[in-house]
Amino acid sequence: MIRKHALIVLILALMFMPMSVPNARALEVHENDTFTINIHTNLSDGSGDYDEYEENEYDNRIYEVISVSDDVAEWLVHRNYSYHDSEGGYLYEETVHHFFVSTTTGQYLNNTMDSPESYRKYYKYDNIWFQIDPTLPVGSTVHILGYDYTVQGLTTVFLDLVTAVDVIAVSITNAYQRIYDAEYDPDGMFEAWFDETYYFDPETGYIVMYEWNAFCSTSQGNFDWSEVGVVVASSYSLNYNEAASQIRMATYIAILVGIIVVIIIVRGAAIRVAKKRVEKAIGIISKKIPPPKAKPEDLAPTLWNPLTVDHHELLKNPPETEALSLLPGVFITIEPDNRVALVNTRTGLEVKDVLADKTSSPPEAGGDVLKNTVYDLKEESMMLLYRLALGMISNGSPDYMLLQNSFPGIDSYIQPTDGIATSDPHAVEVFTLLTKDSNPELQSIIELMARRKILDYTLGQAPLSPMSHYKKLKQVLKYEPGTAFLVGDDDLLSISLARHGIEVVLVEIDPYTCALISHIAQIENLPIKVYQSDLRAPIPNGIPGNFDIFVADPDFTIEAFALFLARGLSQIRQGGIGLINYENSRIQKFMSKHLLERLNVGVIERVEEMWDYVIVRNLVPHRHGTGKYATVTYTEEVALLTAPFSSVMYVIERTPETEIILDRSEGLEGVEYSIYDF
Repeated sequence: MIRKHALIVLILALMFMPMSVPNARALEVHENDTFTINIHTNLSDGSGDYDEYEENEYDNRIYEVISVSDDVAEWLVHRNYSYHDSEGGYLYEETVHHFFVSTTTGQYLNNTMDSPESYRKYYKYDNIWFQIDPTLPVGSTVHILGYDYTVQGLTTVFLDLVTAVDVIAVSITNAYQRIYDAEYDPDGMFEAWFDETYYFDPETGYIVMYEWNAFCSTSQGNFDWSEVGVVVASSYSLNYNEAASQIRMATYIAILVGIIVVIIIVRGAAIRVAKKRVEKAIGIISKKIPPPKAKPEDLAPTLWNPLTVDHHELLKNPPETEALSLLPGVFITIEPDNRVALVNTRTGLEVKDVLADKTSSPPEAGGDVLKNTVYDLKEESMMLLYRLALGMISNGSPDYMLLQNSFPGIDSYIQPTDGIATSDPHAVEVFTLLTKDSNPELQSIIELMARRKILDYTLGQAPLSPMSHYKKLKQVLKYEPGTAFLVGDDDLLSISLARHGIEVVLVEIDPYTCALISHIAQIENLPIKVYQSDLRAPIPNGIPGNFDIFVADPDFTIEAFALFLARGLSQIRQGGIGLINYENSRIQKFMSKHLLERLNVGVIERVEEMWDYVIVRNLVPHRHGTGKYATVTYTEEVALLTAPFSSVMYVIERTPETEIILDRSEGLEGVEYSIYDF
């Protein structure tokens, strides 16, 4: 009776125990069997010491059977391996490995290709990982690299986006490892919980793909670790699943078509809106529709009007005694939010270090760096700052006394000067390092641009860098003009053009820029006429028209583009050339192109590139960027640098069909805020 019960128990045990006959039959291995596998390993998403740390390994291995004798297969592996991490670590090596495998047990008979022995901290290296007995039933276990994996049976995987392959899957879930690795955890607390699945060919049992994902915990912090290996070439044929591939392909095509349809709909809507914007801009500039009314939230705290300062007055009564000007590296910025700032761009760092962006933290200046000071903008005292920047105030004069009263503490920022509007030596140093070119003409442009000591951001502009100034000059000279009309000129391009013998007339609203250009033109006897005027006013009397070329770089609203374009076109002869820049974003580029087409302007060339503008920005940039309109925090160190801005320079021609939407004698009645804010 006992024997009978024992027999029943044995039968039941055999029925319900998991089948555990790993590699029950000999592996079918043939000489010249080969496969190539690409492996990518990634460590990321860490915490603690591993926060923002990342590693990537790329491993290309070519496995080849070079001989089979009795039950031993001899393998050769050629390996290309690269490693890099976010701390600058890097390694590349090419190695060759040689090992033997038992075809009856699937075990390594010597060390594996993953030498040296230190790799054994991750695996025990008994059974091979790249081939199994494909006849193993579902639910049975197979031993791989020291762990028992469960056979999941046939499934389908994708080797890439659309290539489907039928495979046998074997997997292990929530496995645990305790790893002693001082590199990742000096305290020996490296623990890993991982899931892994291998996918094998149903015919040969060879590897097709594998995925390994682990969560790792250390005394220094945690991180995720993953590894994916995909066979990219093999001597054995894979079981491609064409139906699954076609379904996947059809799904992608459907998604792509849907995206294209959405893009077409959105783009169509954007184009319609853009065209309406262009038509509205044309209507405003041609005075067919009134400009929009200003909303209270659109108005700046103070509506600074530069026309309250006459640029001729800035150059009157030059100093008879010791003249004063701003210290090297000290500049004046005029902000749209009712601020005027005296800023010191000499930060305590070497200029070359500032330009190399070695600015992750402010310099330890020990209090020696002159701080920036911000004042309220008052129209009645702006002339004093302009004259100071030009070197037109003498020590002890009534203007000097008023300057001290209007801007307390300004004495810290000034020094004696030996001339009017001389070049700032710090700006010369910055521009020279940025330009990296010993061209004599470029050097003269650097000296010219370094004369500017005021940056007025209320006008929506920043001057070009010396190199960009030089590029624009060469563009103008290509067309060999005899006369040029400049629609605004904070870039001081008029000086360079006149130095080439071109007669220049410019209209500019900024009194400081007008005075600076007028002074240089006078002392160099250059053929330049300067008119201080708002472009919304009629073109000043005395400007002849029929120029060979006009140049403009308006602010990036379509209304500003239309106004500057209209003024330039009205001043050049038929067949005359215009150079006008506009923002290079997709919708802005469409609007400018559409506007040119609407006005029947001939487009000769479109120059799409980065233009560098001179700005004052914080030494440690803020998250909101360092573009053309960089916001500055004056309580922190600032530097004089350049900011790249992508724009299109349209080289255009006035044709007989070109429409002039604003005659030179017409003014544009606008609202009490800038055209740039439409």
